Formats: sequence, structure tokens, C-alpha cells
Amino acid sequence: MDSGWERQLTQPRENAFLKLNTNSNQLICDVQRCLGDFGSLAASTTFPGETVVELIDTASTYIEVKLIVRWQLPVELHQPVKVAMNGDYVLYVLDTGNERVRVVKETGEVISDLKPPCLSGGTAVGMALLSGGDMAILNWRTKSITRLGPKGDEIQSINFSEFNEPIDLAADHRGRYLIADAQKIFVFDSNMRPQFSFPTRGHTVTSVNVGLDDDILVGTTHGLLLFDGAGRFLREIPIAPEEHKGRIMVSTCAVCRESGLVIAGVVDAKTNKAQLAISRYKGAFVFYIDSHGARLRRPCGICVGSGTRAGQCLIVDHASNSVRMYKFK
Repeated sequence: MDSGWERQLTQPRENAFLKLNTNSNQLICDVQRCLGDFGSLAASTTFPGETVVELIDTASTYIEVKLIVRWQLPVELHQPVKVAMNGDYVLYVLDTGNERVRVVKETGEVISDLKPPCLSGGTAVGMALLSGGDMAILNWRTKSITRLGPKGDEIQSINFSEFNEPIDLAADHRGRYLIADAQKIFVFDSNMRPQFSFPTRGHTVTSVNVGLDDDILVGTTHGLLLFDGAGRFLREIPIAPEEHKGRIMVSTCAVCRESGLVIAGVVDAKTNKAQLAISRYKGAFVFYIDSHGARLRRPCGICVGSGTRAGQCLIVDHASNSVRMYKFK
């Protein structure tokens, strides 16, 4: 190397600089261009013009690609809080702001709007589908649980004075009702008679759902807890990578019975960023699903698909008045 080049490399002039490209649109164009050019042949002008290139064998590498698909239910909603799906893939959306349950096909076609008295006042916070097409509704203001028939007719209702701030409702395969309330979970039998309650290790409860083998999943302001059907603590399910040190709140949770994966709507307490955390039921945290381009703001209800909808989940986002589908497997 001559002295001139050495001087230029070791003694940069005053106009030397580093540039950080923050133009995301340009980056996307660059990636598209590189992918389009990858594998293409280029020949020099001196290459013989009549030459034929023959492909003898391939040297390909097959890479597993996971495509995260998003979809939004095309219906009008106002402050929805819960969603459920029956065996015919009909959706039930607790549309609290409009004091109704919307029964909707996947296409967005509204089958019916149920408006029983237990939804009045816009204070219904929990919903669960029951056997025979019935459903249960939890109202935090009246501190009541109501069982409704398929057409919204009231079958049974109770008020429970021991409720403090009931926030969520689930029903297990034995027909029991699970009620999330402040720092406690209440369990009622199928006739709405109180059976027992258990504390949640000093954490404020945000959600409840049914785990595998009728375990009880409990989302809290500090993580995701798992209890057995009798209320005995089993373990905490990780919802973040091991290196994450901040507090994460679970706003909603569910388990996929076919894969054993737990899906939780989580919010980072420091950044206030909401996303979906995917974890193994008996293992570790797996990955996040970000909502880039259609940011989740307040996920508050979840429903996991089965059969032809296996590997998909429906998420209610209260703040954006939407129900969205994400593919997690």
C-alpha cells in the first residue's frame, strides 16, 4: 500500500462521518431489490455471446418460515371486552359499550344482537360459553353472575356480596364458574353455589381462564400463575425471556389444548407496550407476537381456536374497539 492510501485510511479528513439510515421505506425497498437480485446471473461484455449455461444440479437450502397472519373482525363495536367461539365457528363478542352480545359469523355477518338486562349500564366484564349453547355473564357493578339461554333469555342469576371487584369469568369442563376478584379467585359449582376461594400470592388479579386438566390460569399485574383445580399453587409460567428484568402485566390468558401452548396478552410496565406472549405450559417462554402496523393497546379478551382454526387466537382490544385474529402456530 502506498503512503497516499495509508494516509487516507489512518487520518480521515474533517468531512468523514457515519450515517444511520432511519428511512424504513427505503430499507424495505432495499430488501426487495436484494431479494430480487439474489441468485441472478450477470455476465461481462466480453463473455462469449453464444454460450449456453446448463444447470446440472441444485444446491438449495430449505428454511422453515413462519408467517404471522393478522385479521380483524369487520363489525362495529364499542368497548368490547370478551370474545368466544362455539363449535360451528360462530363468534360471540361481549360488546359492553353497546350493552349487547354480538353473535357474528367469521365473515362479519351479524346473526343477532342479544340485549338481556344483565348487560345494562355497560358494566359487564366477563363472558363464558356453557354447554348446550348457554352463556354466563359477569357484571362488576351488580356483583352478579347470570346464565343466559342461546337467545339471551335469563335462566339463572345470583348476586354475591363477597365480591370486591369482580373482573373476569371462566367456566371449566365440570361446569364450575371461576371468578377473578381483586386478589382472590372464587369457584362456584354448576348451580352457582359458592364452593371455595383462594388467594393469588398477594398479586392483583387481572384475568382468569381454564388450563389443561381443569387447572386454573390466573393473570396478574406481576405475571401468570397456574393453580390446580383445588386452588393449590403449581408454578409461575414465564411470559418473557430470562434476560428481561422489568415487570410485565398479564391482561388476558388462555391455553391451546392441541399444542399445549399458553397465549397471554401482556403489557410491559415500563414501556407500556402490549403484545402477545407465547409460552409452553410446562416449559419456558417461546416468543412474542408483535402487533406492528396495527398496535394492540389494551388486549382484554382471548379465544383460542380448534379444529380447522387450530393455531389461531382471537384477541379483543378494548381501546381500538376491535377483535383481531393472530396465528401463533
